[in-house]
Amino acid sequence: MPLKHGLTELLYPGESARETNFQNLSWHHLNPPRLIIYVHFVCDMDQPHVREGLTAMHGMLQQLRAAGPMPSLPKRPAGVSYPLAGSCAFCERDETASGDEEVQLDRCSGCRMTRYCGTECQRKDWPRHKVTCAMVHSVEYENWD
Repeated sequence: MPLKHGLTELLYPGESARETNFQNLSWHHLNPPRLIIYVHFVCDMDQPHVREGLTAMHGMLQQLRAAGPMPSLPKRPAGVSYPLAGSCAFCERDETASGDEEVQLDRCSGCRMTRYCGTECQRKDWPRHKVTCAMVHSVEYENWD
């Protein structure tokens, strides 16, 4: 599932996010079971400072006894370029993630998560998005200033 966000810079100032890394915490013994998914938007997982940051974050989760061993971080396939994480979910053009006040992405009225640069992109993306949209129960944004 492609994930997007509305911020242009993340953990490392000046670097735009194009890749994601997930860290999961689960409590299957609870009723109902709980799952927290930490989604880290990063510029380039092949960069040493990014790998060090993700490893440090995983170490903090391990100290809480909430995470298993650190999984290996895959290298990006040669020649692959990912879209900016803050871009339109359909067209994925870099200029839609500029953070410029003139470029406003609209959220899907159903899930309130997926963002589009216009109604045409939203309509074209609906066959793909409708499955995910129907599964979203609630969305909470943390540290989203």
